[in-house]
Amino acid sequence: MISFDRRYFLAAVLCGLTAALALYYYLHQLESTVTAGSRYTEIVVAARSLPLRSLLQKEDLKIVRVERSVKEDGDLTCVEEAVGQVTGVQLAAGQRVKKEHLLPENNLNGFAHKIPPLWRAVTISADEVNGLSGMLMPGDRVDLIIFQQEEEKSELISDRQVLAIGQQTGLTKGPQQTKAQTITLLVKREEAGKIAFAEEAGTIRVALRPLSGEQTTPQTYSPKPKPKAYMPIMRSVPAVEPPRQLPKPILIVNGVRIQEFWP
Repeated sequence: MISFDRRYFLAAVLCGLTAALALYYYLHQLESTVTAGSRYTEIVVAARSLPLRSLLQKEDLKIVRVERSVKEDGDLTCVEEAVGQVTGVQLAAGQRVKKEHLLPENNLNGFAHKIPPLWRAVTISADEVNGLSGMLMPGDRVDLIIFQQEEEKSELISDRQVLAIGQQTGLTKGPQQTKAQTITLLVKREEAGKIAFAEEAGTIRVALRPLSGEQTTPQTYSPKPKPKAYMPIMRSVPAVEPPRQLPKPILIVNGVRIQEFWP
């Protein structure tokens, strides 16, 4: 007859209960993870206020986690989908970025998004002189010399960028581009009025600046130090004492003998 040991039975029951509790805990954690993943999603929002026609960079956007129920059609879920695109509307900080907020590439005309604040793009007439005989190119830096005929004086606007020559904005000319009649410059806001007035009542001349730039800090002349005059080396010579004068001897006559006595 086979003997029955209760200790083995209790050990088997405990092992079964432990395995059941571990399985229950694992399934509960898995259910929570699946539920949370199905409840929430990620969308792209503006990290700061973005004006109209802003060229989006990675630092302009961020990812936020929202409930899946509030996700709307057109919401972007990846930052890379918007980087390099241009906004067609003004976006506030924290506002979600949608596909309809971005301008299609074929509708992005001009270069208004390249003009920094407080600057303006101004177009002046171009002739053989101002166009530097066709050698002026977009991206060059120029000086504008404005002549006021009534006041008989001139004014210099230094170091301004050429944005376009006619409709040419790059270094390569179009196949059907004719001789350019205009030059578009990037100037400060307060300079735009001076240039427009000079176009009507004065004369504007364009001077091309060197491509490598030039030093703007004035150089000061410092004369070379004069060589030191030769000075003979003076050495101290010990003083020579004059010879002492010896005293004269005293003659003492002792009978027929004469003795000298030196004091």
